[in-house]
Amino acid sequence: ERGVNHDIWVLPFAEGADPWSFLATPAEEYQPAISPDGRWLAYASDVSGQAEVYLTDFPDGRNRWLVSAGGGTEPAWAPGGRELFYIQQVAEGQVVLFAVTVDRRGEMELGRPEELFRGPFTMPMILGRSYDVSPDGQRFLMVRRPEQSRALERLVVVLNLTDEMKRRVGE
Repeated sequence: ERGVNHDIWVLPFAEGADPWSFLATPAEEYQPAISPDGRWLAYASDVSGQAEVYLTDFPDGRNRWLVSAGGGTEPAWAPGGRELFYIQQVAEGQVVLFAVTVDRRGEMELGRPEELFRGPFTMPMILGRSYDVSPDGQRFLMVRRPEQSRALERLVVVLNLTDEMKRRVGE
């Protein structure tokens, strides 16, 4: 039924251009990530019964390849477009970041998902992404979950930070 699930739409930058539906199925399609060259779209979908990461040609959307293995969400492209990252929740409070090589020189070829690291990071989000990739593709910015045993004992709020910094350095 239209409008019940998340779908992926395209909003052209051209003045007066209307948005158009790119992926609209009974399944959930979300977290779109367009490749740096604009020819491919990675996204998450539960069409298989669990969240997985898929890749399709853009803007045609004629082909679809499964990227993840055993579940995955939040696809992100490496700056050069030769790697695709995604995360998978493996246990309560534990997230794994995977990398998949993408070879587009001939037929689309995807490498096997390789685990880069795991840890107590923020869980996947249905809209948006809970991490980002550095411009060189070598680092990731992720939010670490607080340790369960550590309670917040003190919170410091600094008002007028700029004035406080000037006061402390003597300007």
